Amino acid sequence: IIFSRFHVSFFFLMIRRPPRSTLSSSSAASDVYKRQAMEHARAAVETGTIGEVVSVHADFPDKCYALQAAPLAFGSGEMPECVVATGSGRVAAGVVKYAGGIATVSFPAWQSEFGEVIELTGTKGRITLDEWGHCPTRVTIRTCPPQCWDEPQGHTSTSQNGIQPEVESHRYPVPEPAGYPHSDWHYSNQHGFIYQAQAVHRCIVAGLLECPQYTKADSIAVMHIMDEIARQLN
Repeated sequence: IIFSRFHVSFFFLMIRRPPRSTLSSSSAASDVYKRQAMEHARAAVETGTIGEVVSVHADFPDKCYALQAAPLAFGSGEMPECVVATGSGRVAAGVVKYAGGIATVSFPAWQSEFGEVIELTGTKGRITLDEWGHCPTRVTIRTCPPQCWDEPQGHTSTSQNGIQPEVESHRYPVPEPAGYPHSDWHYSNQHGFIYQAQAVHRCIVAGLLECPQYTKADSIAVMHIMDEIARQLN
């Protein structure tokens, strides 16, 4: 199963994820991902930059693109405790309950100016994958200054303390020619598929049969959620 910051693609390879201890930032499989906004966000989550993730929100008309934010925030080690969906064939939304928090996903109509931003909220900060969320080129990380932790009532958000968060933003432009429209390119940031091709090549060279950044288990977790949402909407 291969994941890039542009698309989730299902490669039917019967493989298992290598132990995390075997993965290093200099490995052939992972070094390409250091240049990508999605992987920057993933690393920030895994290193605790924003503390414990308590919620994530994403929106996109195609459900698989919005739902990729769920394993990004909460992993695929356990299945959701509950999935609730509502809406019609044109617009819909879902709430996915995990032991440690919730993922809220909306599926707006294609004929609308949807924001397409992924927002991960943690106990110590917030990560924003700016538009477009399914193929982001910018990640913004906001963290709570230390004085937030001294608030008498335990309100640690910057809004409740009347101060601004510490902000850092990083851009990861796609290869040129970038953007849309172009007569030979039909979707936004489609040029970013080069990262997926490079990732596949590097995994093969490293002797891996799946990308450690987005595993078979992650893909199956998303498909289970999609199936449950479809069942409820139908």
